[in-house]
Amino acid sequence: MTEQIIKPNLTQRPRRQRLLEFDFARGFAILFVVFIHWEPPESPLWWHHAVSYIHTFIMPLFLAVSGFVYMHTRGTKGYGAFLVGKVKRLLVPYFFTSLIVITLKLLMQGEAYVENPVTPLTYLEMFYLPAAGYYLWFVWALWWMFMIIPFFKTPKMRLVLLAVSFVAAYLPVTAPDVFCLEMTRRMTVFFVLGTVLYDHRSSVGFSSSRPDGRQLPVPACIATVLFILSSVLYFTVLPQAEYTNPYFAIYAVPALCGFFVPHATSRFGRTMLQISAASYIIYLFHTTFLGFAKSLVLPWIDGRTFPLVDGHAQVLSFLAATAVTLTVGATAPFLLYRYVLARFRVTRFMFGLK
Repeated sequence: MTEQIIKPNLTQRPRRQRLLEFDFARGFAILFVVFIHWEPPESPLWWHHAVSYIHTFIMPLFLAVSGFVYMHTRGTKGYGAFLVGKVKRLLVPYFFTSLIVITLKLLMQGEAYVENPVTPLTYLEMFYLPAAGYYLWFVWALWWMFMIIPFFKTPKMRLVLLAVSFVAAYLPVTAPDVFCLEMTRRMTVFFVLGTVLYDHRSSVGFSSSRPDGRQLPVPACIATVLFILSSVLYFTVLPQAEYTNPYFAIYAVPALCGFFVPHATSRFGRTMLQISAASYIIYLFHTTFLGFAKSLVLPWIDGRTFPLVDGHAQVLSFLAATAVTLTVGATAPFLLYRYVLARFRVTRFMFGLK
């Protein structure tokens, strides 16, 4: 999610071919991330089920996309220069975002709805925990993955790392929460799987190797069918299918997004690619704007705004609150990225933008 945080320019042909199917996958994925962070206690049961289902695969998909794009964009720079670049693109935005979010929470606590309240001590905790918001575990985990992956230079070595990270992910052990080591243990397998998919990209057949973007290769068809089957089982008789959902989704979703590649220059395509380019900023700030929206719309859900008639008005009020909240959570950070953060040199540095 953090590899190409730039404004897409479809009029210039870059030296390295763009992975448009992964750009689309990242664009859709960040919208689903906003979706899953709207789950008030008053939500209908079907909404809780939908959020739980999306949780099974959305962050593994993000990590796999990051691994695939890392392989595609890696250069010849040394390890030290590579890490310096990741500090600028990952950790510097993380710390500035944490400062902003913690400060806003301190100012608003007691005046408005604040999820996960903070204290002045949180300013110190952010240096070793995702203290501003638990969702920021993703930044720490991705940092450790980028520290490790350059040492595995060949496809065979990455296959070994995939096997090791798979075993580590399901061992009955728990790593310390400090620096998000526990989430790193559980999630590294998906990032590495993305690098392995890149190593075998000619076999799996993403749209970069099928220019018309129309014909879905047989392996992707199989992965898509298995993903659908696993999802059906998750909702019906086998909740343990949550463990298979991410592996099928990591392959199926980008492959299916290949169908959008021929439409990359349409209004819809350009919008999704712009959302993809802003995905890291949206990720960093979406919960903050969701919090603002929640403060305004939560009264709609409890029936005080609309009289209840057999519960139908309550459902309508929930859907109205959901539409407003999700729109704010996705649109506000995108506009912040496009019209503020990407325009000034200081904000580009603060938030890792080129």
